[in-house]
Amino acid sequence: MRTMTKTGYLRCEVCAKVTQVKIEVGYLDAFPLYVNCGHCGTLFSGRYAKNDEEVTASAVFRNATEIDASEADTVDYFCDASGELIMRKVAPAQRAADLMVPPVWMAFHRRLGPNGMKALFGRMVELHRTVNGPAAHEWSRVLDLWFNGKHAYLSAQLADVLDGTPLAGPVSAGRYVQAIRKLTRTLFAPLYGSERNGEFVRRVSASLRTLKITREAGLKAYLRRLHEMGLFDSCEKIAYGQLRNGLGRFEQLIPAFTLSELTDAERAALFAPDSAYGMTTLSFEDIKFLYVDLFESVVKVLPVIVGLNNLLHRGSHHAFLNGGATGKKTSVSSLEQYVDLYTAADKMKLIDYGEAFSVAMHGELNNKLRNAIGHYAYRYDSLEQKIVYDNGRKVMSLLQFGYGCYELILTLLDLFDLTMFLHEVHDHYFPDENVSNNVI
Repeated sequence: MRTMTKTGYLRCEVCAKVTQVKIEVGYLDAFPLYVNCGHCGTLFSGRYAKNDEEVTASAVFRNATEIDASEADTVDYFCDASGELIMRKVAPAQRAADLMVPPVWMAFHRRLGPNGMKALFGRMVELHRTVNGPAAHEWSRVLDLWFNGKHAYLSAQLADVLDGTPLAGPVSAGRYVQAIRKLTRTLFAPLYGSERNGEFVRRVSASLRTLKITREAGLKAYLRRLHEMGLFDSCEKIAYGQLRNGLGRFEQLIPAFTLSELTDAERAALFAPDSAYGMTTLSFEDIKFLYVDLFESVVKVLPVIVGLNNLLHRGSHHAFLNGGATGKKTSVSSLEQYVDLYTAADKMKLIDYGEAFSVAMHGELNNKLRNAIGHYAYRYDSLEQKIVYDNGRKVMSLLQFGYGCYELILTLLDLFDLTMFLHEVHDHYFPDENVSNNVI
């Protein structure tokens, strides 16, 4: 995909220093922009917009005045800006050659190549249409009907967003769950990178088949307990609610989302706090509580995968890692006790990221970061795009933080999918009506 560059010059309304900004003119028609003055740190917040019919592209900022190149006698700082890809952070313009440096997204294009960029932008186009078009609203409408128990309208609504054929009656709860799970997985498949797409479904299905063959009685007991404890309903609602919130902020996370096509080593290099690269679509202060909400939601749904791991690896859904010890002279010996654990830290001690059903986890949960945000125990350097927390012992780049939000959205999507699948299996084993549906 070909992109162009709009070069602008911003004069800070506080210190009058001039920053050259090279904005990518790509697929997106509009996106938010956050750039700091390299001298006084003032935040230039604004929004980019283009009009293909009129062949125009513009950006309007607060706290800065755009000037013509002829007025920019001296350019003090330079940076890139993109709504789709990573950018170069604000840096001093020490030489004339600095202002001629190609934008960093051009290197990203070369790294992925034409086919890779085509695939990536294909995913972006699908997601952008999903999030901003009718599909997301239709999905929300279906899920609201399901959770509110308005099943009389559900079959027709599902038909509208699936294949146009209403579910033949009588319709069991299990068949609704199956259809909703299919809709969700299909709708949000583009969120996954090429290496990850389909891996979760394959691995979870294989592990559940193993449980059916080797520990079917234990699987039935576990599913019955999830139902009796109301965990199907509560976990599905929690995951759905935060997925909806997260997708509402997707526009700001697109540059982090595009990093899913890179290798772990490449991402690690970009995430280094002293890296010259970052993102201009979000402000940490604006999005920090999204991370907290996503984190807390994942923790509340953890019992689903912890119980499965216990059953598969230790023979019972009550058989916890390390004997259930949380390190506080106490231990848990039942799923109910695990759910009732007060802190996220205690729940996290009883999950092994290497066990089979932990495939739902995209990256490890960062409880120290969550607590730092929740207790305002952090410092944020908006110019360097660094978050300092844990009493100064840890530093995280804004780019890594954005990618962490993206990973939490993926984790919630997989946990939602898994919980709905288990719900479906439960209704197969314990049907509301006599409907034959071999789901494993």
